[in-house]
Amino acid sequence: LRETRAIADRATILRGGKVTLGGADPKAFTDDELVELMVGSVPPPLPDQRPPRRNLTALAVNGLHVAGNDGRKAVRDVTFEVRAGELVGVAGVSGNGQLELLEAVLGVRTVDRGTVHIDGIDTTNRSPAAALAAGVSHEPEDLGEDVVVPGLSVLRTIALSGEPFPRKGLGIDWKAL
Repeated sequence: LRETRAIADRATILRGGKVTLGGADPKAFTDDELVELMVGSVPPPLPDQRPPRRNLTALAVNGLHVAGNDGRKAVRDVTFEVRAGELVGVAGVSGNGQLELLEAVLGVRTVDRGTVHIDGIDTTNRSPAAALAAGVSHEPEDLGEDVVVPGLSVLRTIALSGEPFPRKGLGIDWKAL
């Protein structure tokens, strides 16, 4: 939201198909006010947590090579590490390997060469379930296309995934957040 206020001159917010803020200057609003306009309420403060141990490598990608849908290399010799507690965003012009990189880390796309380690465990070319079980999460580019089945509730969409279905809480570890 800070970036939105820094860059945008006007913002329009939709909630439930209705405009809750129409063409207003976002600099005139606090984060909490904008969040309330987006979701209808201000989320409660996060509980106190121990700071993450930043010296631990949570994700290590080494010499990764991944092909795109057309068979050409979309990712070539990519190496990076993400420490525990860090958030990483991958950005670029569409079609330059970001999606293929993410899909390889998530176990959705085959790695041609190189390795992916999550918390020290080699998850290269394993299933998406293995990546999720290891604690990997991501924010998809297009929720409507990548996550939700049009016309189905979120719970029914989760049920279609074939993953074990939690009895309550959607399997979210709220304390970890």
